Amino acid sequence: MAPTSIRLPEPFIGRWDASPEACKATSEMRLIITQTGLTFWESAGRISAVTITRPDDVTVQADFSGEGEQWQRRLHLVLSADNQTLTIDDGKGGVRKRCP
Repeated sequence: MAPTSIRLPEPFIGRWDASPEACKATSEMRLIITQTGLTFWESAGRISAVTITRPDDVTVQADFSGEGEQWQRRLHLVLSADNQTLTIDDGKGGVRKRCP
């Protein structure tokens, strides 16, 4: 069984966006990841569990709130080999680039 934590591994921490150019302005695709939370454009989530499959492959369970609502969400996060691209598999898909 994969180790479980409530903190994300360091390589996932940072600001992520649709492209390096999008990082320069306000963007609806922006994602800010800390060891204990994820902040999207109109919602924020506090991490309740992290399952680490590999150092570059984790599944996050978080309690989100935004726009007057609250919900739980599971996200599968995978980093590229160079740690510059983040793929989010949460049923909606999505790829983000690391902001400088």
